[in-house]
Amino acid sequence: MSSGARHPLDNPALGSLTGPHAHFAEHRGRVLRYPVDVSPWLALPDEPDADDWADLAALAAR
Repeated sequence: MSSGARHPLDNPALGSLTGPHAHFAEHRGRVLRYPVDVSPWLALPDEPDADDWADLAALAAR
């Protein structure tokens, strides 16, 4: 999108975990996930950096 506007379906997991399902979100840094007994989905920012990948590894290990 040239306007810079994002649509929730551009990153559906992130859109959900920062929107209607935010109350479910577990997070570490900018990485979010559903509780493991709810869904296997997790969300990264659109342009993850090294810290995000490290946070993903730490969050997935819990």
